[in-house]
Amino acid sequence: MKRVDRAFFIEGGAAVVTLVSNRIEAHDLTGDAAGTLTASLRWQAKMTHAIHVVEAPDTGVVICTDTSGRHMALEARTGAERWRTTRSGEGHAGIVVPDLTGTGTGGEMFVYVTWTGAMQWLDPVTGAAMGKPEGFEFGIRHLRQDTEGRMWVIRSDRYQDGQKATRALARLTLAPPDLTDVVRLDDDDAACVTQDGGRVLTAGLQVPDPAVGEGRFERWRVLAVPGGETLASRDFAPEQFGRFGMQLSPDGRHALGVIGTRALVLDMETLATVAELACGVGRVPAFHPGGRHLLVCDGTCTRIVPIAAA
Repeated sequence: MKRVDRAFFIEGGAAVVTLVSNRIEAHDLTGDAAGTLTASLRWQAKMTHAIHVVEAPDTGVVICTDTSGRHMALEARTGAERWRTTRSGEGHAGIVVPDLTGTGTGGEMFVYVTWTGAMQWLDPVTGAAMGKPEGFEFGIRHLRQDTEGRMWVIRSDRYQDGQKATRALARLTLAPPDLTDVVRLDDDDAACVTQDGGRVLTAGLQVPDPAVGEGRFERWRVLAVPGGETLASRDFAPEQFGRFGMQLSPDGRHALGVIGTRALVLDMETLATVAELACGVGRVPAFHPGGRHLLVCDGTCTRIVPIAAA
């Protein structure tokens, strides 16, 4: 694979969907005895400003979302377009869950929430709306489903002066839509929860003297869920800020941050660096579902390498 901006593994890691510019590609993956994965092109498609891909495995499609919240479903095997929607507003990647409405045609539903709280339920088979869920009066980020089927979001709202954001890790229920705060996040700038729902990784900018604006640093923390106890903490100097591209490995053992032209792989027990890779500016690495490989683009070349060999 050549230059890739973002990548999303599908079919349990047997294939990967990559995004660059307006091009979407699917690649089949094969491994050798050394654990290195190589890719062969399956299909190509186009969508302007696509940034997210979600797999609907029972339906056999991948749902791509652009920066405006427009969705397009492509056949996973061929790349043929099945349906496309109009824009709905910017948000993080949606998720595919079992159909809770009983109105769908394939037993699945695609759930998407914009950053302003507007929610969509779409049929992955047809793209049709499935009910009209009520929106929320606060922002929602990082929609994720854990291994127990629970859904998590990062909730944010603002005080009346419009200046101070408050954030919490919250449980989301869909029928009816409701949020329950679980862990307060102290105005952290970014956060994501492990796949088992047991820990949350946060990153927040710290300014010791706001009046001067100097001495800034970024603090990463691993918090227990529930309870919010700090399990690990690490401070990064200003030139080391790495919350761009923050993500967690599927097995919960590693975290990832992008710092300039470097991708740091961190141990989730201590937040110590266990691997460092060259990474192109604006490129977002991706963990393989097995948790032992990382896809990274160093500018012109994209590789999938074992973390131990990084």
